[in-house]
Amino acid sequence: MSIIQYLLITATFSSYIYFGEETRAALVDLPVYIGSVPTEHLDNFHEKLKTSMKRLVEQGIDMERMSMIIRRDERQVRELHSHTQFYH
Repeated sequence: MSIIQYLLITATFSSYIYFGEETRAALVDLPVYIGSVPTEHLDNFHEKLKTSMKRLVEQGIDMERMSMIIRRDERQVRELHSHTQFYH
């Protein structure tokens, strides 16, 4: 499992996770924004996220799965684009 588990499952833990980064001379700020976490998961969400992040550090990113997700999203965008061109 990875951070993707929160987004690509039937019963999602969130609708999005955004990782930001802002570097200054004296500090590095790494905000994490998480949207639409169901209330029943709020109490232990931070522990699940930390566990997933540790696993990601230890096991790395599944680049084959990431490639599959990107290709799927590209197909969806192309399909949406072709449908909107049809109506214009």
